[in-house]
Amino acid sequence: MVKRILLTLFCLVLAFGGLYAIKHYRDGKAAAQQAASRPPPTPVAVAQAIAGPLPRYLEAIGTLKAVRQVVIAPEVGGRVVALHFESGETVRTGETLVQLNDAPERGDLARFRSIAEFAQRELARVESVSDRRAISQSNVDEAKRRLGEARGDIARTEALIAQKLIRAPFDGVLGVRKINLGEYLQTGQPIVTLTDLDTLHVNFTLPEQELSRLAPRQPADLTADAFPGRAFRATVTTIEPQVAVETRTILVQATLANREHLLRPGMFTAVRVVLPAEQNVVTVPETAVDKTLYGDSLFVVRQTATGEAAQPQYTAERIFIKAGRQVDGRVAVLDGVTPGTLVITAGQINLASGAPVSLAPVDTLAESGKNSVSPRDSKLQ
Repeated sequence: MVKRILLTLFCLVLAFGGLYAIKHYRDGKAAAQQAASRPPPTPVAVAQAIAGPLPRYLEAIGTLKAVRQVVIAPEVGGRVVALHFESGETVRTGETLVQLNDAPERGDLARFRSIAEFAQRELARVESVSDRRAISQSNVDEAKRRLGEARGDIARTEALIAQKLIRAPFDGVLGVRKINLGEYLQTGQPIVTLTDLDTLHVNFTLPEQELSRLAPRQPADLTADAFPGRAFRATVTTIEPQVAVETRTILVQATLANREHLLRPGMFTAVRVVLPAEQNVVTVPETAVDKTLYGDSLFVVRQTATGEAAQPQYTAERIFIKAGRQVDGRVAVLDGVTPGTLVITAGQINLASGAPVSLAPVDTLAESGKNSVSPRDSKLQ
């Protein structure tokens, strides 16, 4: 009986041992297969959160205006006998543009000068005999009147001749010519536009709540669609003393130098009045922040372990943050991130918290690599 019991126990131990060995083998094989089928780490680009000054601006849309711009037009009518300019030409102050026919006026001028010369001699004769009381004072006064009348006709005719010689009132660039040689011009008929492109005004409006932050001589940065990526510096010169009742806005005018003549009157520009920068603000590239209905979040990189060949291993961790202002491709982080933290700026699509990641080369989307970090330079906090 004892032998049977021992034999039965031996068989049972042998059976359970075999089952355990089979299970251990299967579990090990399944773990090996699972490890072999585990996806490789997701390559991501990272950048460091940095602390520093964050610019502040008052943003608006402005319109460029010429400081000096006129439509050249004749003060009197006349036939065009000479053209001294071409469309698009640069002219100086006083340069001749158009000559109208002034032959009749020059004839009148010669006649009036002859009359004035005769009246001058006549006045001299009557004044010479008036001392001897040979002529009355009324005759002397009449001679003076005729001389003054002749001189007035001369001045009027000279002014009319000057009006028919049309000159540039200031330095500038001419527009498209609107007249032809031999054409008869009416008074006020447009000839050409003249614009001073060296200096321009930009007019824009801001809400009345921003009045306390505005002051003359503040710098303002301008950008135009015609020149993407290029900024032009202007200076606030005038703040309208009245608030528009209809819109509750303030009209502001800034002045900028335009020596290269790149900007033109009438263009729309984006205006940013520069305010004192906010200091010691933690910022991250805007591509790192994920904005959802549940809040703002981003992925940070954590170093988990050191694998073979002393290669560090990383995982991604989603954290929720309190995002602030966004300026020039960077977002202020008011809470949740400290300076030096590595944040993921590209490759985080479909990334889950705790997923393994590998640090890819510099991210070109995050400020053209300005604050991106390569695997060799990464130092996890």
